[in-house]
Amino acid sequence: MADLTVQNLSDEDGGAVTFAAADVAGDKFVWDSRAAIVIKNDDVGSKTVTVTAAYTAINDATYGELTRSNIVLAVAAGAVAVIPPVNVAFRNAADLNKVALTYDAVTSLSVAVIRTH
Repeated sequence: MADLTVQNLSDEDGGAVTFAAADVAGDKFVWDSRAAIVIKNDDVGSKTVTVTAAYTAINDATYGELTRSNIVLAVAAGAVAVIPPVNVAFRNAADLNKVALTYDAVTSLSVAVIRTH
């Protein structure tokens, strides 16, 4: 798995985003409560991106047991998709607080993680 760097965007840099080729083994980035995932699919076929929930069950004093599923997103051919910031259930404490992404295929698929100020 490749490590992605969270890109800090501000009005000063014009919002330029640098994409990295999606890694066949998946990608990771350090969780940030304001980091969004941007996926660009330049292929002729749809791609599925999965954000893995590190914790699928959380016990809350007020609400009892809460469950969280993986985020699974189909990105159409030629499309750009954004996954908004994910909650702490996706932060894997055993893996340096990283969020894991996997892909069903990576041909012409690129990814960026952005954080706005």
